[in-house]
Amino acid sequence: MEQLAVEFAIRFGVFAAVFALGAWRHPRVSIRPKVAFPLVVLLFAALNAGLYWLAKSVLVLASVGLGWLIAPFVVNACLLWLTARILRPLKLGGIGGGLYLAALVTVAHLVLWVAFSIAF
Repeated sequence: MEQLAVEFAIRFGVFAAVFALGAWRHPRVSIRPKVAFPLVVLLFAALNAGLYWLAKSVLVLASVGLGWLIAPFVVNACLLWLTARILRPLKLGGIGGGLYLAALVTVAHLVLWVAFSIAF
């Protein structure tokens, strides 16, 4: 149980940095009001920790072969869309902003996966 709490805290911190970078670097990605920033990151981190493995497994099976390559990006893009639909303060600014943030989140997710595989 303690390991899950540590992993979630690390995941929250990394995704907070990624969302901050995405909102700072891309003009169409924003989180307004700024007070909602922790809530947006918390929801995305919870969705990523809870739903990612289920959605990824289904997508890999459905794409027969290339799923391991595209599944993380597609799943994270869908989780971002879901987060933006649930919490209105997250504005992705169309496809460009959403794809940019999905790419950043996917890279962060893969780095976390490698780090957790080594550490735990």
